[in-house]
Amino acid sequence: MKGDFTRSTFNKKKHYSSVCMQQGRVQMDADWNEQMDIQAHFRQTKARDVIGLTGVPKYGGGFAISIDNNELKISSGRIYVGGILCELEEEITYKTQPDYPKLPIESDLLENIADGNHLVYLDVWQRHISALEDENIRDKALGGPDTATRSQTVWQVKLQSVEGLECSLIDPGWQQGTTNSTGLLSARAKPGDESDNPCVLPPNAGYRRLENQLYRVEIHESGTEGSDNPTFKWSGDNGSIVAKVEEISGEEITVSHAVQGRLDEFSPGQWIELTDDDHELRGKKGVFLKIKEKNGEKITVEPSLEDVGWNPGDFSGLIKIRRWDSNGAVKVEIPANNDGFLKLEDGVEIKFEQGKEYKTGDYWLIPARSATADIEWPKDATNNPESKTPYGIKHHYGKLALVEINNEVFVNFIQDCRESFPPLNEIRIDQGGCCTVTVGDGKSSFGDVDSIQAAIAKVKAGGNICLMSGLHEANVIINGGKNISIKGCGEQTRVIPKKSKQPIFNIVDSQFITMEGMNITTFKGTAILMEEKAAGKLKEIEISDNRIIALTNAVHIRNGERIKIRKNRIRMLDRDKGDTAIFMRAEDSIIENNEISVFPAKKLSPPEEITHTEMAVPDLSAPDTDVESIYNNPFWLFSYLNKIWNYVLSEYPEKEFRVPGGIQIAGDSEGIKIKENQVTGGYWNGITLGHTPRDMDDLLKPILKTNYGINKDSLGDEALKRFKDNFVGFISNMLIESNIIKYMGLNGIGVVNFFSLQEVKEMVTIDELTITGNTIAECLQQKPSKIEGKMEMEMAFGGIALADCENLTIRENHIEKNGANLTAPVCGIFIQHGERIDISDNRILNNGPKTFQGLTEVSSGIGGGIIIRLGLGKVIEEFVEKIPFMDGVPAVKIHDNIVTQPLGKALFIGAFGPVSVVGNHLTSQGIDPKISFFPSLAGSVMIINLGVSRDLFALLLISQLKTIMSSVKEKKKKSLRRDNTIGAATMSMSAANPVYATASGLVSYGTFASVPANLFCLGMGGMPISLAESPVGDFESAVTAETGPIIEMLVYLPTGNVLFANNRTTLDLRSQEQDFAISSQLIFSLDDISYVGNQSECNSRIDYVLADVFTIGNTIRTNDNRFQEGLTIALFSLLSIGLMMNTWTGNQATHCLTAVGIRDETFDNNLVLLDGIMGFPISDQINCANFRKLLITLLNQEK
Repeated sequence: MKGDFTRSTFNKKKHYSSVCMQQGRVQMDADWNEQMDIQAHFRQTKARDVIGLTGVPKYGGGFAISIDNNELKISSGRIYVGGILCELEEEITYKTQPDYPKLPIESDLLENIADGNHLVYLDVWQRHISALEDENIRDKALGGPDTATRSQTVWQVKLQSVEGLECSLIDPGWQQGTTNSTGLLSARAKPGDESDNPCVLPPNAGYRRLENQLYRVEIHESGTEGSDNPTFKWSGDNGSIVAKVEEISGEEITVSHAVQGRLDEFSPGQWIELTDDDHELRGKKGVFLKIKEKNGEKITVEPSLEDVGWNPGDFSGLIKIRRWDSNGAVKVEIPANNDGFLKLEDGVEIKFEQGKEYKTGDYWLIPARSATADIEWPKDATNNPESKTPYGIKHHYGKLALVEINNEVFVNFIQDCRESFPPLNEIRIDQGGCCTVTVGDGKSSFGDVDSIQAAIAKVKAGGNICLMSGLHEANVIINGGKNISIKGCGEQTRVIPKKSKQPIFNIVDSQFITMEGMNITTFKGTAILMEEKAAGKLKEIEISDNRIIALTNAVHIRNGERIKIRKNRIRMLDRDKGDTAIFMRAEDSIIENNEISVFPAKKLSPPEEITHTEMAVPDLSAPDTDVESIYNNPFWLFSYLNKIWNYVLSEYPEKEFRVPGGIQIAGDSEGIKIKENQVTGGYWNGITLGHTPRDMDDLLKPILKTNYGINKDSLGDEALKRFKDNFVGFISNMLIESNIIKYMGLNGIGVVNFFSLQEVKEMVTIDELTITGNTIAECLQQKPSKIEGKMEMEMAFGGIALADCENLTIRENHIEKNGANLTAPVCGIFIQHGERIDISDNRILNNGPKTFQGLTEVSSGIGGGIIIRLGLGKVIEEFVEKIPFMDGVPAVKIHDNIVTQPLGKALFIGAFGPVSVVGNHLTSQGIDPKISFFPSLAGSVMIINLGVSRDLFALLLISQLKTIMSSVKEKKKKSLRRDNTIGAATMSMSAANPVYATASGLVSYGTFASVPANLFCLGMGGMPISLAESPVGDFESAVTAETGPIIEMLVYLPTGNVLFANNRTTLDLRSQEQDFAISSQLIFSLDDISYVGNQSECNSRIDYVLADVFTIGNTIRTNDNRFQEGLTIALFSLLSIGLMMNTWTGNQATHCLTAVGIRDETFDNNLVLLDGIMGFPISDQINCANFRKLLITLLNQEK
């Protein structure tokens, strides 16, 4: 501070807290200034202790960096740097900051700044301001003299090239070019010559001037003593003699407004420094000139300004001259004599420290007092002058942000480096005060302990572990722990393994454990492993709000209860030996709101910013990468991490995935919920149900990766036996809701594998499975190269592919664009076997997208929109009066779906129980002989229901009874009552004992002869039974002998009712090479078919269809439908054969409506647009009516 001061007396080592004025004493500027220095020291120290070296308030925090149109912007607000408050009233840009003029910027370009990552930081220091710099300080009423000066906080936003992508990991050496100097100076009053008389003071000793002076020694040219020729200047008046420059003309300088009006302080022969505000703010030296003569306010200098290289363009704003007492700039050196001290004047001497670095602006103050003929300077224990660091200028630095510069413009904002702090009244006990143990990494952060395992030992019985920011190395084991919380500081708390192949966290038989807020990374193993070694000991574990990178598993759970995996971001490395992201074998657990993705192998090459180093950087995509060397190099490690976390998988990569990815729920799990997760990438399923025995992984995993479908040939006899002995395939009570599943190699949701039903005889069975509200898109991009040929028609792939389900609900899902193209069979939904299936309100579109390859390369297998290989009704295993019964729930319910299938049927159902298909839009855009079941029989819809009609069963029995009844009628005349009432009947049934029936009386069945009541009762449905005897007598014995086999087969089979109503079905063959199909829709049932209120359409380019709709059933009703064939060449719009009864009324058709009821029929109000063969009658005898007669004749049945 270049003020007119007597001295600076503040010394923090004396611990003074205030300055106390006394009455009647002289007031000195030094006292007042020391009080200000005491207060400033206290204020800054307190702010540093409370806030830290740098911090922005939670409310009103400023200096946020952003990039807009290649312009670096600085937001308004406040920040504390080194305890000093910095304020910015309104948003500015890097180029317009007030205290950093003349930046190295031309237009929008950054000149002389290298491309790459740069740290944006704040440089804060204190600047002395006098009335010369700020005229408002001078009170005009005083007529010119100035009074006090000011101290101003200067902040400057600057750039520093760095090698780093994380603020916390930037090499501390970034301040090497910005830190304060290392220069040291000592001062003394010249000692006198040695004398024999100690009482005589030598005349040339000490400070010899009559005036009290405050000497200022200031570095002019930066450099290191002994090598860079640094220079210094000095003044006996603290450099306070300064005047404003009004005009410069040649060698003449016109000045005014000298401090205190002391223009007379400038005299010929003195040296002055020409400078301005810009030079001072940028820490640059001025130009030294010697006063040749002075005439009032005009000063003539030498050498000329041109000779010293003065450029008027380098100076602007407030230009000033400052008088120095040195002869210009003096070289910093250590003379060989005089103990290395340089002489200033009148006994004042200074000494620079050898080899130290000195920077422009560094200064020291030396008070000299005539009363003592000495200077005030501290001395060491040997009574020699101490070497002191500069009084100033003290710079404080704070990180603001990381940005990227390319081609001399700001192109990318990388990270905000500011740290915020809340107001004191918002700090609660649970914010840092609830930590039982704090854990630092021992390098950049320091807590109660420096290892997580040591913290676990302190809180094994319960407590909160707080992980501080930093890089923690750990292989933590929590065995038998209870009520333990491990919480990190988010992204800044990074945890890597000490031993790369071992889990980072291994939780064994523990309860109520939570882990959150960590950045967990393992390039070789599993991040978190949970194991239950004693039944019921692993439960209530929560993993939430973490970032996890792993190879084997992010989270692996081997038995547990009430496990919660929530709100984690997970990345799996696409390398060999990888596995699923989450493997769970548990009960009553949830996987919710996680983001799970695979980082493709092609992207795993070293980040660009670390490939320029001399050392070879390990490549994570290589199978045997030395990951330890990456762990040991923070710059490498976090360059990789930054690359992984910044990547977003937005499409299936060109190179196939090598890691399964996704979520896997193991067999024997129960009550699992998978909700609102985003799952992308991997060669397997997005969500996999079931698992194979762990001890067979070496054998089974290569099979799973290269082919699919396991049979005897896949395993061999010995392995097959091991597999069957250890396979656990049952999962119950599962919910999969509102997930987004994309870019998987196999199914969106699928089983671990399909097994040969003939040879392996195992299935993954799920009871009570609900799949609702999910989006499954662009999966099945990496279909296995080989499918066991014997199993091609037993299994399938697609959006959802399941093996065996009981009580299955699939609702409100979007299943779209799965499969790479239509050359391989693709399903929207495939169910190999199920009971009580409900598929409703789904959008199943474009699975197996069309390509330009045509159908010449289509491979064989099962493809279609919704494919149910076999759906069953459910027999309730309860008894009402000891009789099993059906529960009334359809075997298959398909309601309100929109299905568009590029190749294959829109709907196929193989059922053994009631079927309801209502309110759907079903479109098939192509058929092929290699795809699905019976492709030429039906193009768009095929329903085969083998459920048995009770009426048909009764007729079959009655036809058998006619002969029996005539032979035993007389014998049992007295025992049979013909009053047409139902006698009491009882039944008993168990697995070990066949059913025995007793009954009396007959049941009248229409116009046919009466039927024994026991046979009527046996037709109520259930499992097949045997009748070994009947106490009713010879009649029942005869009945049993003749009808027993039929009853055993049919009596408890489900019904086969089919309701097909209010659907819109389209067979679109316009862009399809296959040009023939028996029908668009084929519905077959041994029971009733209700085909009501539908719209059926065939679109083609002169293709052939025998019948638009073909139905065969016991009883059929076809009412109020519209059949359209357009240009399709068809014989029939409807071909319907009812084995017992057939009704068709109110239909409209393009071609013939031909229906037959073998026993009875009725029809009315039907309309046909085109009569005859394909709409072109050849004669009056060839028309729709005669077609029907011909059909009746072929069926050997007269109307």
